[in-house]
Amino acid sequence: MIKLKCKTCRNFEKETVIQYSKCYQAAEVFWCDESKLDMYLQETPQIYESQIIEIKGPANIDINKKISAVYLSPNSYYNGIETVNDIDSIRFCVCKITNVISQTEFKVLLQVQILEMCDIFAGRTQSFSENEAFCSRTEEPDSQYINTLDLGRFIVEDINYQGDVGVTYIIDKAENEVLAVNNWDFHANDWYLCQTRNSD
Repeated sequence: MIKLKCKTCRNFEKETVIQYSKCYQAAEVFWCDESKLDMYLQETPQIYESQIIEIKGPANIDINKKISAVYLSPNSYYNGIETVNDIDSIRFCVCKITNVISQTEFKVLLQVQILEMCDIFAGRTQSFSENEAFCSRTEEPDSQYINTLDLGRFIVEDINYQGDVGVTYIIDKAENEVLAVNNWDFHANDWYLCQTRNSD
């Protein structure tokens, strides 16, 4: 078991979905360029590929179990979602850990093989009822915390409570349906795919 502490508060008890074994819940991680590990992977990974990822604490990781990680475009990882390409590049990946490359008390570098992959539209063909609570937009937050970006096909609704906690909804504008949700706070950064009306 790998136990990673938060570098700021030294806590490692926060639960994330990194150890989830389905492709519709995933933690945000750093995907490394194999030629230079401190550079972010430029190309969208493919299923069955071997990749290197960095996970920061707090997290508890059983290396004998699958992990679930979301790939974002480099622009989206560093700046947030700004373009349609950022949305089209999102991949939810279920991975097998094949090697622990290096580890400190705050982060770990892992070699993984991608076993399953879902894109942002997977909720149109698969049922993700377990994510219903995360995908529901029942409460209307104060408008001062909401930033809305219209990207034509999509609307990105970002709710940010002064940088401490937030949620981002990716919405299909034509269908007015939430496709994916990103919940984040000081310790976690987790993504959820949402079931749509067109799901079987």
